[in-house]
Amino acid sequence: MAAPESVGKRSAMDVFSFASAADIIRSSQKDDYVASVLNDKLSAAVRQVYGTRMLHRFSTEVSLLAGMMYLSLTTLAGSRTLGEEYCDIFLVNKDGDSLVGFQKRFGYVLSSTLVPYIVQKSLPGLRRRLRQQIDKLHDGKEQQENLRSRIRRVLLRNLVNLTTSADSVKAVHLAVFYFYGSYYDFAKRVWGMRYIFPRQLLEHEQRPSYEILGLLLSFQLIVRTVRELRLVLPEQIEQEKAAAAATTTTAVVVEQKQVPVDLSDPDMLAFIPESSRRCPLCLSYMTDVAATPCGHLFCWSCICEWCGEKPECPLCRQPAKEQNILLLR
Repeated sequence: MAAPESVGKRSAMDVFSFASAADIIRSSQKDDYVASVLNDKLSAAVRQVYGTRMLHRFSTEVSLLAGMMYLSLTTLAGSRTLGEEYCDIFLVNKDGDSLVGFQKRFGYVLSSTLVPYIVQKSLPGLRRRLRQQIDKLHDGKEQQENLRSRIRRVLLRNLVNLTTSADSVKAVHLAVFYFYGSYYDFAKRVWGMRYIFPRQLLEHEQRPSYEILGLLLSFQLIVRTVRELRLVLPEQIEQEKAAAAATTTTAVVVEQKQVPVDLSDPDMLAFIPESSRRCPLCLSYMTDVAATPCGHLFCWSCICEWCGEKPECPLCRQPAKEQNILLLR
């Protein structure tokens, strides 16, 4: 179906209606499904030509290429995606007065594919630097912390969490979408790209709104923020110090962490069979054995480095975030 034509100097909203949140979400889900199918086909082609090892090494780049191909053949070319055709919606400027130009479409394609890839690649180094800053804070911490140092400590810890997972930022953006129903994709919000129906909706065709979901999500974010701010209060800091002083096993735990676990020793973690004592990533006997949520075993350093770049199990592709890896002792 062709894009709706201009209606003179009148705004398109005099003729058309902005798309509802339900249709925008349904369109995005359809596009995600099609992009995943394209990614699977492209991955199969790379595996057949270059082998599984090469695919594992460049799986992120393959996903990037699949996403750029899909958006380039649809949005960048001025056509609708399959999800947009499925829901019968069109992309327009934020005021709804004209279709989106090529420069905005080009910027959207890059910011929704290439920018997340660059950020994901730079996160491991950023996390290491932030952890070093936190370690320095703890090592040089005075007995009486002032308010500024406490705030800095909380902010640094939350920056580490933010670089590990952008769930908080996504939750805020999603809550705003539930309230206003305008921008489901963060890149579209940046470039001011909204959706419209190619006709006016009748009274019985009005879609339900998601304000109640926005309220629930906002309440969850407020509770999370309040819990983090409590760490800045002096009473909470004193409680933490008292609890640390009352713990008698701290020295034992620290001492245990300094003892490496090497599976080349048959007496170390003897319940692990010989056939499973080598790391699938480095192919050597595992040291400091770590388990993913799906139950596969790797070296601690190997799986942390892998999940830092791609948060999934290298063997079964189940989700495996860095903070969910279990160190076996």
